[in-house]
Amino acid sequence: MKIIKSNIILIGQYSFKIYPERQGSIKEILTSIMGQLEAMQSWHSKSHVLRFDLHVPVYSPKNIQIKIFFQRLVKRIQREYDLMRVGYGWAREISQAEKLHYHCFLILNGHQVRHPHNIQSSIQECWQGLVDNGSYHWPLRSYYNLHRGDTLELADAFFRLSYLAKVKSKELNEKKVKVYGMSRIKKRF
Repeated sequence: MKIIKSNIILIGQYSFKIYPERQGSIKEILTSIMGQLEAMQSWHSKSHVLRFDLHVPVYSPKNIQIKIFFQRLVKRIQREYDLMRVGYGWAREISQAEKLHYHCFLILNGHQVRHPHNIQSSIQECWQGLVDNGSYHWPLRSYYNLHRGDTLELADAFFRLSYLAKVKSKELNEKKVKVYGMSRIKKRF
């Protein structure tokens, strides 16, 4: 994986600020995040982006819980909001205290979802139904309503999501464990 030490990344014709991290950020994660943001904006003129964290009380060497969580959550959101596409991503980290947690995001059709309250309830129910004593956290400024073509809104949301790409806390994962996952929404045009 290529590590970026700068706090700016050039993607396409635009430069974007990224979360400043001394150990750097993983370029592959950053470009995947932007790919999913751009893909969702190609389908919808408005996008709703939600950032959240999930905590696992017992260490697991695999990502089975987060994969099942997103399968269930995506199906539920698609059913409840009649959505064709749900963009998402996660990054696995282990803190110095060896606490496993995931930084996550969703990208939804902004014409049908404008506020995260009901989505947050779905996240809470899906996570707690899957992981005993699993907890969740909504960071400050956890959601964004984006309009296609507004690069300032896109830059704000991308900066917030770039936190998932930081190298710190990923180096404690076992070598063969995948440290991130993304949806695979393709661009419309």
